[in-house]
Amino acid sequence: MRFSELDAFALAGVEIRTTNAAEMTAGGRIPGQWERFVKEGLAATIPHRVDDRILAVYTDYAGDENSEYSFVLGARVSFEPEFPEGPELPAGMTLRRISSVKYWVMASGRGLVWQVVLAACQRHSASAAELGRR
Repeated sequence: MRFSELDAFALAGVEIRTTNAAEMTAGGRIPGQWERFVKEGLAATIPHRVDDRILAVYTDYAGDENSEYSFVLGARVSFEPEFPEGPELPAGMTLRRISSVKYWVMASGRGLVWQVVLAACQRHSASAAELGRR
């Protein structure tokens, strides 16, 4: 885990609302988002991508770690300032403007998406709990 400062950017992708409690059950939605993103080749449908990276952003927390939050899976995109609505996106995709702030960056391992995401979430929860005690 490390902290990094990133400039503001635009992210285009697919978004869901969920909770940590929901994600710890068999009905968790995040693994399904990853599977859909990969199987349907959604990365290739995002216009105006600035690089080949795929980003998973957890944002818009309604409260503490037990509250609902948004999970956005997508890629950085560019758009012209004179078009504040951003690029035209395929149906079902959203454009999010991510503010310039200090971010918590976690690198993941390689492997099956559901295993990698689960391991990263477990590391995140353990790290967040540790930081909360300081």
